[in-house]
Amino acid sequence: ASASKALAATIILSLVNNGLIVLDTPVSQYIGDQINWPIIKGDITMRMLLNHTSGLPFDSPCLSEDDTTLKDCAQEIANTGLNFIPGNRFGYSGAGDQVAGYVATVVSGKSWSTLVNERLAGPLGMNSLTYGASDNPRIAGGAWSTAEDYLKFTQLYLDGGKAGGTAIITTAQVDAAKHNQVAGLPVYYTPEPEDSGLNGYSFGWWISDDAIHPGSAGPEISDPGLLGTTPWIDFDKGYTAIVLIDGTPATGLAMFNAARTEILKQINGD
Repeated sequence: ASASKALAATIILSLVNNGLIVLDTPVSQYIGDQINWPIIKGDITMRMLLNHTSGLPFDSPCLSEDDTTLKDCAQEIANTGLNFIPGNRFGYSGAGDQVAGYVATVVSGKSWSTLVNERLAGPLGMNSLTYGASDNPRIAGGAWSTAEDYLKFTQLYLDGGKAGGTAIITTAQVDAAKHNQVAGLPVYYTPEPEDSGLNGYSFGWWISDDAIHPGSAGPEISDPGLLGTTPWIDFDKGYTAIVLIDGTPATGLAMFNAARTEILKQINGD
């Protein structure tokens, strides 16, 4: 489910790294000749899409439809109203990620599945990673992977964005993931419980409050999904882990918190 968001954001950041996308360029400049992107959404940038500040809705019917295309889904989302003025609030949005994925396919001239294979699965040896065979992959929630392969992805961030000697993303992009991109913005919608301690957000990752990981100076970032799967990275202690389950968000967060506590005890020799 939403543990797909960090994967997708990283693929898109790799396109930024290669100069194919500029985060603060309006997305209309990339897709305006492909779909009818309304003037009212003219200020929306890729940075806003990846950080859920675009004002686009949380969901759209096409996100669950396998018999349409990513382009047609992006058009459906373009036709919907805004929840707020772009850039003014934080509103978690799978629809925004879907548009971001479409932008990635347009600027690269490649399908989403090809981008996944060329920019993550291949370089990292994530042989199980797939978004399926649909022409409308669910960018924000449709990835499949084993726990072992997902850890190859999170290790990428601990390795400064490099897979072997190849930079998939830059060290500056890794550093950006550690810093809250939505600080000070009112929250329109968040799926995380008030007591989760996951209050900051940056390019596909939630940032943990320092108080929820005593024994580590952090930062700690994670990407919990609707079915409970929770990957996380602790940059202070230099480890990464994942709870990969088919359950509920509450169960996943509870296991995340319990596992983290035990891991930190072992690392710190308590």
